[in-house]
Amino acid sequence: RRELPWPNALRVWLGEEIPPRPPTLGGANGADREGSPQSWGAGGGTFEPGHDEAVLLETNIDDMNPQFYAPLFDRLFAAGALDAWLTPVVMKKGRPGIVVAVLAAPADVAPLTALLIEHTTTLGVRATTVGRTKAGRTVETVTTPWGEARVKLKHWRGRTVGAAPEYDDCAALAAAAGVPVATVHATVARLAAHFVAPPVQEG
Repeated sequence: RRELPWPNALRVWLGEEIPPRPPTLGGANGADREGSPQSWGAGGGTFEPGHDEAVLLETNIDDMNPQFYAPLFDRLFAAGALDAWLTPVVMKKGRPGIVVAVLAAPADVAPLTALLIEHTTTLGVRATTVGRTKAGRTVETVTTPWGEARVKLKHWRGRTVGAAPEYDDCAALAAAAGVPVATVHATVARLAAHFVAPPVQEG
């Protein structure tokens, strides 16, 4: 049993206690919204690799108040967007503009397209089907001196190859304890490193 600097309770996201897994027993999981807590699944994710199709929605905008993008993104994610981002571009007549991109599950294309048309100045939305290869993702929790924080694990080809602290948890713990977010984040990252398998030696 691995000894950690502080008591370390490991649980799947639903709260069921499990023993620490050897880092080489990972797998992969299908992710939904990338880079967010929701992407890890209600049960902490799966260990199986995944491949699926999504739809990339895009529209070019050069005449919208930038303050309106934040509430737009709130609506997009609430409506099921897997991801969304902004890219600065130069449009016709040399005008600076923004490409609004939304990654959507096929079933969510219609409502997300409607949001883009209703809540921006665009006159149209492009849709492109894209394939996604997804590394496995699971969620564990670690106990720090300030409380518990989630850790997002990445699995590939039967190994746990990455571990990332959940920033929102680190920020909440830091605010409650009056310590820097960087301090909490570094502590969670140090605990999370115990999940990761060592690099495979080539040759």
